[in-house]
Amino acid sequence: MSHLRPKAVRQGTSEIEIPTTLTKKQFQQVRNLTKDDGHFNLVRNFNLADVITLCNGACGALSIFSNLRYLITQDPFFLRMAMWCIPLGFTFDVFDGRVARWRKTSSILGQELDSLADAISFGVAPAVLGFVLGMQSFLDTVVLTCFICCGIARLARYNATVAILPHDQSGKVAYFEGTPIPTSLILVAILAYLTHLGQVGDQLPGGVIEIIPGLSFHAMVIMFGVSGTLMVSKSLKIPKNHRQSKYTLEVGKSRSGQERNNMHDAFKVYTVIEKLPHKIESIFAQGDKLYVGTFFGTLFVYSVREPLGQDEAISVTLMETLKSFSKKSIEQIDIIKAVGVLVTLSDGYVNLHDIDTFALRTQLGNTRGANLFSVFSKIEFQDGLVPQVVTRLAVAVGRKIIVFTWQDSEFKNTKEFSIPDRVRTMEWVGTQNLCMGFDNEYALMDCKTSTLTPLFSPSSPSNQGALGSTLESTLNTLNSFSSMATRGLMGFGSKPGKPLITRLPNDEILLGKENSSISVGVDGMPKRKNGIEWSGTPEELGYSYPYAVAILARHIEIRNIETRTLIQSAEMPHARLLTQGKLLYIASTTEVWRLIPYSFPQQIDELVQKEEYQEAISLINQIDPVLLDETVDTLGRIKNLYAHHLFRTHHYEEALSLFLDLDVPAVDVIALYPAVISGHLPPKESEVESSPKSSDTETNESVPKDIPPVIMSTKELEEAVGCLIRFLADKRQKIQKSIQTLQQNSDSFSYGRQKQDSEIKDKLHMLEIVDTALLKSYMMTNERLVGSLLRVNNHCNLEETESLLLKHKKYKELVDFYRGKGQHRKALELLKSVHSLPGDMHGILPTVHYLQRLGVDHLSLILEFGAWILESDSLVAMKIFIDDEPEIDSLPRYKIISYLERLSLDLCVIYLEHIIHELHDQTSEYHNTLVVSYLAQIQRDLALEGKDDSVQKTRAKLLQFLDESTFYKAERILSRLPVDGCYEERAILLSRIGQHDQALNIYVHKLKNFHAAEEYCIKNFDSSDPSKNVYLMLLKVYLKPPNREKPMLEPALDILTRHGTHIDPAAILGLLPASTRIDQLYKFFEKSIRESNKTKHMDMIVKNLLKAERLQTQEQLTFYRSRRVKITEDRMCPKCNKRIGNSVFAVFPDGVVVHYSCKETMASIGHWRAG
Repeated sequence: MSHLRPKAVRQGTSEIEIPTTLTKKQFQQVRNLTKDDGHFNLVRNFNLADVITLCNGACGALSIFSNLRYLITQDPFFLRMAMWCIPLGFTFDVFDGRVARWRKTSSILGQELDSLADAISFGVAPAVLGFVLGMQSFLDTVVLTCFICCGIARLARYNATVAILPHDQSGKVAYFEGTPIPTSLILVAILAYLTHLGQVGDQLPGGVIEIIPGLSFHAMVIMFGVSGTLMVSKSLKIPKNHRQSKYTLEVGKSRSGQERNNMHDAFKVYTVIEKLPHKIESIFAQGDKLYVGTFFGTLFVYSVREPLGQDEAISVTLMETLKSFSKKSIEQIDIIKAVGVLVTLSDGYVNLHDIDTFALRTQLGNTRGANLFSVFSKIEFQDGLVPQVVTRLAVAVGRKIIVFTWQDSEFKNTKEFSIPDRVRTMEWVGTQNLCMGFDNEYALMDCKTSTLTPLFSPSSPSNQGALGSTLESTLNTLNSFSSMATRGLMGFGSKPGKPLITRLPNDEILLGKENSSISVGVDGMPKRKNGIEWSGTPEELGYSYPYAVAILARHIEIRNIETRTLIQSAEMPHARLLTQGKLLYIASTTEVWRLIPYSFPQQIDELVQKEEYQEAISLINQIDPVLLDETVDTLGRIKNLYAHHLFRTHHYEEALSLFLDLDVPAVDVIALYPAVISGHLPPKESEVESSPKSSDTETNESVPKDIPPVIMSTKELEEAVGCLIRFLADKRQKIQKSIQTLQQNSDSFSYGRQKQDSEIKDKLHMLEIVDTALLKSYMMTNERLVGSLLRVNNHCNLEETESLLLKHKKYKELVDFYRGKGQHRKALELLKSVHSLPGDMHGILPTVHYLQRLGVDHLSLILEFGAWILESDSLVAMKIFIDDEPEIDSLPRYKIISYLERLSLDLCVIYLEHIIHELHDQTSEYHNTLVVSYLAQIQRDLALEGKDDSVQKTRAKLLQFLDESTFYKAERILSRLPVDGCYEERAILLSRIGQHDQALNIYVHKLKNFHAAEEYCIKNFDSSDPSKNVYLMLLKVYLKPPNREKPMLEPALDILTRHGTHIDPAAILGLLPASTRIDQLYKFFEKSIRESNKTKHMDMIVKNLLKAERLQTQEQLTFYRSRRVKITEDRMCPKCNKRIGNSVFAVFPDGVVVHYSCKETMASIGHWRAG
């Protein structure tokens, strides 16, 4: 076992043997500490974490001395200082580990310093404090001494067993054996509280317990004894990180390495080479060949045959051992397949060897001092047509980059580029860009333009954020304080980690910084929103489709590059090298492991079994579809399972969103809910929405048939229903659109139409289930939305909806639902039954409003249910027939009139007045009916006592209506008038039929109302018809009374005075009695003569005006007749430029002559119309 042999280190003239089990870093630390190069060599080797640890020890020592000062001076200040120094030391104890991890500076010296400082600060200092505060008997000092010894023993045990204790994924110890020694802070806190209360010395709680005379102890010292016992306990295991309850025991090692909390097995690990007697410096794999370069320049070539079955072992054969391949260490190996050479880096040169014989073809002379190289090959099209394999070899030599280019197997050229610093790592990005990692930054170089673009600085705080790196979360309040202090120290002595670059597909690269990695494209911009967070700082990065691989301090990690999830981890002691690509090898200094991926279907099945559906989906999306049968179906099946898993784990928003994306039938989703939402769905309901081409059926098959019901709390059910509402609303819209599409694309063939009708029927049924579930969801989460659903076109199930709304007393919503379903009788019966209940539906107005909107198709219902509300409140109920609604206007008026006449004469009058006065109905029958109704009201009220006012009002309305209306039949109404009454009405009716003399006779002799008679004549006088001269008729009534009554000369003379000009004087003279004096007629004659003269003069004026107009017209005619145009043979039309000749022509007012056919065109461009 060569790796356990000690190695000699010379110190001065002596040699010290150091075991090689130390890491290279630890070995260097030991060498630095043993150097004899000055008195302060030890101080120079302290790092920042060591200084903080010494501060912890200094706090403990200061606490002890403060206690002693208190014993001497009894000054409370020193006692308080002694107490405060111990928690201050704990703060430094927290800091030292964090600073060491932040700066990645671990040391053997630091581990020892930490234990010694803890022993002083948390062991000796608390014990001395207890002694000072009163625990000073012999047995007290024995217990305090045992407490100190337990603490020292506990620290020693930890140092001795830390290497084999279980660790978490970040490499930290997973748990403490026994309580940590800093728990003595609890004792300090108790003593501080007792000091504050003054219960110290003789006043300590519990007092003194005396065993035998002269041998006693204080009861408080028992807590020191218990604390010390817990520190050395073996059975008590306390998790170090409260967030990490699981841990992995790091003892023992199988051939495939130890698995650590794997999500699934992506790779199977085989040990290819074990205990190689040479230190491995480089490895490379090509096909079935594995090339191993060693520290002493030996090249081993192995043939590795992968196992054909799961139980078969890997076959490894050593093909070549080239001991003299190189004089120095082989630091890097690669192959240029197109050229047929093996590229190696050794002794500061890049060498090209024959890939078959391994003979040295050439040593690239200008690569002296090279520290690394990178090879990249890709097919490029020469002149856009001829494909060529272009290979580029980039070599880093000091502060320059040399790029060698081959086209196929022919060397093309060499280019050199200057760079600002020495490259520590580099990788090609695409064909022309080279990404380089320096000590403090990354840069991207364009080999065409020699442009160097810095990407970001690894030590920049802002870039830390870009990479997603954060400090670890705090464990408790003190740790939180220490984290803030640590961030404050980040600017002090920052030491960057090793830059790491890994090539990814699609011209991407993965850059590493501390425990984070981010993918960057050829443009230097991040390609993914978040980077990968490793559990520790990777020492090497790699990529094996489709996973990122990292070597950490104690193990390797394999993560999904898309989801950043830890897929697999395995213990590989001292692993330090790995290969890229499909052939994934990992090597330590003496061992090589091969990671062979499981088949993708097998990985996906395992992820599904473990219910890691998100990872399975990510894996399917990343792999090439040819590598997986029925990729689309498999992806849909797993997404469906994932959606159900999300629902079962109460992630309802994500689940419903995924169901929607998958177009899962709504009934399948509704069935996941309790019966209060899902109801009782019939069997095979999920097939309703599926169309013949739909994948819904296949999706349903992926769902286990025996899914247990999801148990939800009330709050969870409300959340789930809220998500369901959004799902159902979207589904509802999609189903409605599909129905519209089917209805628009109607098939004319019988078979196609039947199939289409069946699809529409199925979708309508599905829409009924969706709407019903949506209603139930609204009822559970937001009842205010119920009305908005039921008022629009919906397909809710009638029975379920009716039962649900009645149960919750949602009468208004139920009425809206009945209306939408056409169940008007049920709605009206419900309105009638609840009108006496308090609430929105109280009273008759809801019924009135409902009846108003029914329309002519439901007239029978209107008349049937209108009766009870007319009986309740007739005036309000009349709004059913007289309100301003289009449905009311469409009702047959004659039926309503007949209906109202049977119920109430007054209601009938109200309706008739509405249609005549408001709606301006000119139907003669309705006008007649209104007059008759008025007369009936008058007769009814006359028969009753105390109705005089009502009679007067009705008569006033009747008279006004008879006077204004022109659409009633006067002849028919006259027969209905009483013989001894209604003289004014009769007069109006007589005037309508032209019997003016009888009407005037009524006014004069029956009513004795001369003024009314005169007004009648003014209203009805028509000068164009002398035969109907009402004034003359009135004179006859006055002067020729019936029954030989005395003539009424005075009113007759008044009429002549005021209106004599409208009467022929000759006719008047024949009517006047012989006894009439001339002077009584003076005013009449004077007015008649003046009117006659006025008419004569007016006629003369009109005559002269007409004569003047005639002369003007003749003058204009003469002028227009004098205008002439001469049409010659040469006269041209200015519009068409053709001769006028014998064609019909037109002349404009300005004298322009054009063809008649050109006249309109010329007029449109500005000429006047033709004369």
